[in-house]
Amino acid sequence: MNPTVSLHAVEQMFRAARLLLLARYPFYGSLLAHLKPILTDRVPTAAVDACDRVFLNPEFFAALEGVEQRAFILAHEALHPALGIFWRGRGHDPVLSNLAHDFVINLILRDDNPRWLPKTALIDDRFAGKSYEEVYGELVRKSHRTLAKLKLPMTDVMPSGPAGVTGDESPSRSAEAEDPAGRMRVWQTRVVAAQLYAQAQGRASRGAERAAEMSRGSTVPWQEKLRLALHEAFGRARTDWSRPHRRGCALGLYLPREVFHGCDCAVYVDTSGSISPENLASAVREIDGIIRACGGRVRWLQGDDGVLGDEWIQAAPETLSGGGGTSFVPLFSHLSESTPPHSLVIFTDTFGTMPASAPEFPVIWAVYGETEKEIAALPVPFGEKIAVPAHAFAART
Repeated sequence: MNPTVSLHAVEQMFRAARLLLLARYPFYGSLLAHLKPILTDRVPTAAVDACDRVFLNPEFFAALEGVEQRAFILAHEALHPALGIFWRGRGHDPVLSNLAHDFVINLILRDDNPRWLPKTALIDDRFAGKSYEEVYGELVRKSHRTLAKLKLPMTDVMPSGPAGVTGDESPSRSAEAEDPAGRMRVWQTRVVAAQLYAQAQGRASRGAERAAEMSRGSTVPWQEKLRLALHEAFGRARTDWSRPHRRGCALGLYLPREVFHGCDCAVYVDTSGSISPENLASAVREIDGIIRACGGRVRWLQGDDGVLGDEWIQAAPETLSGGGGTSFVPLFSHLSESTPPHSLVIFTDTFGTMPASAPEFPVIWAVYGETEKEIAALPVPFGEKIAVPAHAFAART
């Protein structure tokens, strides 16, 4: 570290930037209050980790042009965990994940103050209004040559902190940092509290509203939504009057029993001509996860304007048939004529003839589309719809 930079002076700079956030941008100041600041030359600029620590290089921090740029850096780092980088980015390329988050965060912060961005801040108006997942998907689809033209910053997201930090700055991860679902709930609560605090101060801002909206939005991957929907479907009970409830008998009453469904799930993949090979491949990959959730097997169906296959499988199929038009009427007719499943998952783009009435079992529509907004406009006649946006496929290829 440059010996002319006094740690005491840097600490004063940090306090001044933090006070500016609390006074002028209380939403970001409230989020920053949950992070422990650590001055260290083990990071080239600034970084945040999953243990709620923000690392600042003293020389870098002191060299920033004034208190506003320092406040921007602190707000930027606080938004990384607030917008879910440690759980939304799991399984993603770490460099592209960090880059996508930087684009999203900097556009949010620019909405509140275009003047406080450092000259090196990554800004691309093509990503305005887009979620982290959408930006990440676009970056994945870019060629390596295109990405090479970007002056990529040093990664400022470190799950366990910078290597080589010792003593009180030990990079060992906490139990909380190993629980992404728990961290998601913690930070979503903090974002809501920060938003209420800013509103109470009369300092609600466009950027803060956008950040709060994004925190509530696509934080749960669609695969997790599908798993939760399946869990709810499996947990539904039906009333059975054929066998009385034992407790009712003891009271001299004839009461029905509650019979819970087992994990008897059917999965239907729309293989019509409107479904792209990428969508089909991704649907097949997800079947393995559904098979695991169902204890080792599922009822597998596929078809276009007719049912082309119906069998119990223990592994995702290697080949698919189809390519014709789309109608879901034969599917529901087929299921009504055979043993109906306890739940049905349909992978489709919804472009086809729908049945006139709902079946007795729960239906989950896993709907393909470019964006979640586009998918929201696609109608389904009944059941639950889960968006499967194109960027989810790009993130998993």
